[in-house]
Amino acid sequence: MSRFALILVVVVVSVAMANAKCDGLDGADGTSNGQAGASGLAGGPNCNGGKGGKGAPGVGTAGGAGGVGGAGGTGNTNGGAGGSGGNSDVAAGGAGAAGGAAGGAGTGGTGGNGGAGKPGGAPGAGGAGTPAGSAGSPGQTTV
Repeated sequence: MSRFALILVVVVVSVAMANAKCDGLDGADGTSNGQAGASGLAGGPNCNGGKGGKGAPGVGTAGGAGGVGGAGGTGNTNGGAGGSGGNSDVAAGGAGAAGGAAGGAGTGGTGGNGGAGKPGGAPGAGGAGTPAGSAGSPGQTTV
C-alpha cells in the first residue's frame, strides 16, 4: 500500500470515529436506594443529546427521579430522552424527567415515565423541538 493510501485510510477512519463519538453521553442510572439518575450530556455540533439515567428503586423510601435528557447540539439535532423514575414499595414513585431540547429543527426528547408507587410518580415533559417530544406516562399507583 502506498504511503498516500495509508494516510487516506487513517484520515477517513479518524473522521468517522470523531463523528460517531460526538453525541452527548448518557447519564448514569441511580444505583443506591432511591438515588436519582444523572442528566444526559448535551451533544456537540450536529450531534444528539444523551439520555438521562433511570432513577433507582426505593425500598422503604421514595423511588429516585430520572435524569434530564441532554440538549441537542447546534444544527438539526434531537434532544435526549428523559430518564424514568424508580419504583417504590411503600412511598411515591420517582418522577420521570423532562426530555432534552432539540437543536435547530430537530425533535425534542421524550419525557421519562414516572415510577410506580404510593402514589405513582409524575411523568416527565417532552423536550422542546420541531416537533416537541412526547411526554412520559405517569407512574402506576399501587395498593
